[in-house]
Amino acid sequence: MWGKGKRKSGSSRFGRKSAPPNVTDSVTDSSAVGIILSPGALESNSQDSDQRESRKSEEGVPSASSPWASKGMRAIRTFSIDSEDIDPWAMREQLDEYPGKGHWQLKQHLDRYILLTDQDLKQDDLASLTSTLRISPPTENDSDEWFERFHTLSKVLESKTSTPVKIAVIDGGVLPHDFESKKITWRNFVTEGDSNVDSSGPDIVSLDLIRKVYDRDELSVAVVSPGSSPNEHTADYMARAIEWAIGEEVDIISIAIGLETRTERLEKILRKAATASILVFACAGTGKNMPIAYPARMRNVFCMFSTDGHLNVSKFNPPPSPFAENFAILGEGVSAGKRRSDGTSVSAAIAAGVAALLLDFVRQGDASKKIHPDALERVRTKDGMTALFQLMSRRANGYDCIAPWLLLPRRYRDDEDARERAWQTISEALLHL
Repeated sequence: MWGKGKRKSGSSRFGRKSAPPNVTDSVTDSSAVGIILSPGALESNSQDSDQRESRKSEEGVPSASSPWASKGMRAIRTFSIDSEDIDPWAMREQLDEYPGKGHWQLKQHLDRYILLTDQDLKQDDLASLTSTLRISPPTENDSDEWFERFHTLSKVLESKTSTPVKIAVIDGGVLPHDFESKKITWRNFVTEGDSNVDSSGPDIVSLDLIRKVYDRDELSVAVVSPGSSPNEHTADYMARAIEWAIGEEVDIISIAIGLETRTERLEKILRKAATASILVFACAGTGKNMPIAYPARMRNVFCMFSTDGHLNVSKFNPPPSPFAENFAILGEGVSAGKRRSDGTSVSAAIAAGVAALLLDFVRQGDASKKIHPDALERVRTKDGMTALFQLMSRRANGYDCIAPWLLLPRRYRDDEDARERAWQTISEALLHL
């Protein structure tokens, strides 16, 4: 089951009924070695081809030797990436509901998305299908639609008996004025020993971001910078803050500040956190031509990149790492506090909240009867949580884009049925590590 976003009157569920210009029909007998994927799967293949292949793509005619082609699949329509706003996740819903038992693919090749199928479609069927696959441009508040979908998961996984997950937030700025009402333990390493917090800086929004996803947390907040940017003391403050969080016996640490260079002390304390089975999430940094920030590039830290509300990879992400997982989650236009926020620091906080929701779910009373004991131990490790994130991810442009609601079965009788099957899915994934 998928969350449903609001739609305008007179439009299809996923966009306009009429097909706009700059869309080219193409029916070919493409056949090349490949894998038939589940409906609507999006795979990126933007590798350079020769000039002949490029000309064919520009004309909207996919080549039989194109690297995205799969055996038994035909390209039936192409969409220009530059002129169209394509939401592959919404397309997946539409294709799932289309009559027939065939397979579908939506793949990126050069400057186009190509829709492929092994179904034998008549021209009238083709016209009817493709006219509904027009996706309205993302709205300013498409992150709200993401949360609508997410709440289909959180409602199923909501806690009944478990102990709340403890999260430490390491950030810069000042605490919101109403932080005392939010049951927060905090420590300001910038003004150590001074209870008067400078109120001239930006509010720490990570608190609201985490609680949009998981509202049962016990938060510990460490201020390591007077603002959102680090200074020469931040690495030392961060190391002390992580050590403090370990002493607080937290389950998760969310780091909203990235550094340019590594330090031996910080690396040592992060290894200590991993040994204590603490999951650490850190922002990848900002800048498409910039290296991944530290400590996100450490092996035992979740490096979090950003997507928009339609799971398109954010343009401000650093390039993905060829040596590690590249998880990306919502990080654009997210309402937090009194404003909407963007950045991989937003993604790190939301990912920490999702991880907390999953930890909470496997701690619930009935979970011990449904999940193998070995699996329960592994979920608190980086490898274990990585396996669960992979269950909820789809790869695009080198990033693993997380759609948390993918943990749920496509169809289920009721919430209890979905819970049972989610426990089973989690247990099977962790036992295969």
